Amino acid sequence: MIASAYIKNLRISTKHATYIAKLIRGKNALKAKRFLELVSQQKLTLDGKKYYLKATRAILKALESALANARQKGLDESRLRIKIIEAHKGSRLRFPKRWKFRGREKKNTHIKIVLS
Repeated sequence: MIASAYIKNLRISTKHATYIAKLIRGKNALKAKRFLELVSQQKLTLDGKKYYLKATRAILKALESALANARQKGLDESRLRIKIIEAHKGSRLRFPKRWKFRGREKKNTHIKIVLS
């Protein structure tokens, strides 16, 4: 059986989210959760010098949701692995131009996690 979690329209960088997703893809779910907790507390870095705190906390929240879904289905958490983790571009939040100034766009990200 599988358990999944989706979070849509997060105000985080898609680039940072895909980088973190590559690091934890295929790993044990509990070990990945512990790794993300250490990174969010700044006790461990992702590549020796970076944390990407906002993206790390968002992916940790999605992973905890997927683990809660697995627990609800009666799956053994210690045997679960991250089968699919994806981060994609979401919709853009546009702010219009004022006078001569250029408008702004805020970027969003969708995250999908599947455990099996």
